[in-house]
Amino acid sequence: MADKLGVKVQDVPPATFGGSNQSVTEPEFARKMLFTVFLGILQVDAATLGISLTNVNLLDMRHHKQRAKFEKFYMAWTNSATDVYINYEMYEQVAKKFPVTGVTNSVRNTQLWFVLALRHELHHVTQFNTSGRPRSYKAMCDFEKGAYAQDVQWLDANRTLLKNAGMEDAIFTAIRSGNDKAARDMDRISRLGTESAIKAAMVRDSNLPPHANIDELYEDQ
Repeated sequence: MADKLGVKVQDVPPATFGGSNQSVTEPEFARKMLFTVFLGILQVDAATLGISLTNVNLLDMRHHKQRAKFEKFYMAWTNSATDVYINYEMYEQVAKKFPVTGVTNSVRNTQLWFVLALRHELHHVTQFNTSGRPRSYKAMCDFEKGAYAQDVQWLDANRTLLKNAGMEDAIFTAIRSGNDKAARDMDRISRLGTESAIKAAMVRDSNLPPHANIDELYEDQ
């Protein structure tokens, strides 16, 4: 469904169904279908909200080399000027146990939350196309500061549109507040002066998972 809507879907490597050398089990096939349907939902909602996914590959985060580091941290992760990884497992967890009180439709609000997370990553795609991916932790903070500040501006301009799509006030307020705080945090951390201090703060504040160096984060093969 998603690729018919214009999304380049690359969720799992090709496999031979029922073949003796490479087969897909029923749970794997079901997971693949669930992920593909979820991408379709994201595409439809993105179109409704005026968010373009042109020339962006939406990939399954479970196939990123750093999955073990990312899956508990990020809804989505921009890996290059074309590739954005989506964390479907986190979507299921959030929908089942929604972290914001006062929300009556957790599934719908989780879907819209992920669309906004995807929109944030699309800002990184633009940054990567303009400047390349960040090669330093300060550059990463500057990228994030710009993306979060732009998120807040977009939210303020599109609150009614989101409400009409099904987003409830409690989650809108939580997302806007979180993005505003994140922009200020990134600005503060970027001013720490040394790469080691910035990295330590990013890990300490759970903006990044523990890792060896910045290049490691973008290894996906």
